[in-house]
Amino acid sequence: YICLWLYAFAFVITVLCFRIKYLSTQLRILSFTVLSLSLFIIPIKMTIYNTFNGLFWFLFPLLLVAINDSFAYFNGFLFGNKIINKPFLSISPNKTWEGFIGGGVFTILAGYYLPLLLNYKWLACSYNSVQEYGYENCIPLHVFLPSMSTLETSTSPLEIQYHGLFLGIFASTVAPFGGFAASAIKRAYGIKDFASFIPGHGGFMDRLDCQFLMAMATYIHFKTFINNHQSDYGMLNNDNELLL
Repeated sequence: YICLWLYAFAFVITVLCFRIKYLSTQLRILSFTVLSLSLFIIPIKMTIYNTFNGLFWFLFPLLLVAINDSFAYFNGFLFGNKIINKPFLSISPNKTWEGFIGGGVFTILAGYYLPLLLNYKWLACSYNSVQEYGYENCIPLHVFLPSMSTLETSTSPLEIQYHGLFLGIFASTVAPFGGFAASAIKRAYGIKDFASFIPGHGGFMDRLDCQFLMAMATYIHFKTFINNHQSDYGMLNNDNELLL
């Protein structure tokens, strides 16, 4: 509530500082500031929430974006403009349809199978569960555990694989456009990279341009489809206390 009042106070001061002579410039600066807050600050906060829900929810979307970026590059390099001889985006001429589609296919596959490789307690357990029970005795969320109907068949997929599939679809179709938007910003200002911190890859922000949408999607997906079973998770904790 204090943050709300601070934000409102800053907004009032901003409006009071408007001057007719510089109004156009001031509005552009204000628009850029609000856009920056929307694109960066809010997703960063959601990333922190994802981490407290379990390291899996931080690492998994990060890997999906990295896989999509890597396989889009390889597919574009090998097959670019050989199957679909049409530019994908005018603002980024190096992007091809073959790279976008190929990267998407591999990302969706990774979304389904990668959760099996990341299904460890130290990744799946939430921060609160680890603090209370430790890594050895913490209880992962229900999506990481086999359901009663699949206990007899070891080949049955876990629920987390279906959630991973959905996030993989998002990472392959929507998240790349965060990178495209960053490319448009760089092209508008005539720069190749935001910085030169990582040799050959640009700056720190160049590696995160696709992550912001993905972090937001992960947070909303978790809150919508997984967190509504939180009562079941609490029951598991109570059962564990009785067993102890």
